Amino acid sequence: KYKGIKVSLKVTKEDIQSEIDSALEEHISYKKLKGTAEDGDMVRVDYIGEIDGEKMDLTAFDDYVTLGSGEQLSEFDHAITGMKTGETKTVSIQIPNGAYGDESVDGKLVDYTIHLSYICGDSIEPEYNDAFVQSVSEYQTTTEYEAYLREMLKQQNEEDKKEYAWAEVFENTKIIKYPEKDIKQAENIVLQGYYD
Repeated sequence: KYKGIKVSLKVTKEDIQSEIDSALEEHISYKKLKGTAEDGDMVRVDYIGEIDGEKMDLTAFDDYVTLGSGEQLSEFDHAITGMKTGETKTVSIQIPNGAYGDESVDGKLVDYTIHLSYICGDSIEPEYNDAFVQSVSEYQTTTEYEAYLREMLKQQNEEDKKEYAWAEVFENTKIIKYPEKDIKQAENIVLQGYYD
């Protein structure tokens, strides 16, 4: 029953809207609040790490962080909590093995210079219009941008059609038994994930 599987490569309005929604979500900004960072706050921080006085690109970071969420090493949360907006401080953090997945950083003592830009207030979602499209792409209008999305998704669907067909087969397959070696391999992958 796995033969003759048909999959649709058609790009729908929903597919295009999903891409637009992702772009809007990716460019959400926040009201910039001043004050002291507390546990649970979302903050905008940038930091750069040095090992033995040498700056490492791998340890440079500029993004939003929610304190206490576990997104970062707990030492970062502790370092940022209590900082005032606009403040810069330096902390030394022993990086656990496997944290970065890179031998040049993992297991090393890194000196981080952390700058707290602001505490995030209410989110500000951009409006989907020509100005937004121009700010995030090389296109001038929403019509041009949507034509690009349609072509991009069409090409993506064409490239992924084997995976779509396999997913259809897999969805309608009854597993009788898993080979022991595959179970062991899957177990190792899960354990490695927990370790990481």
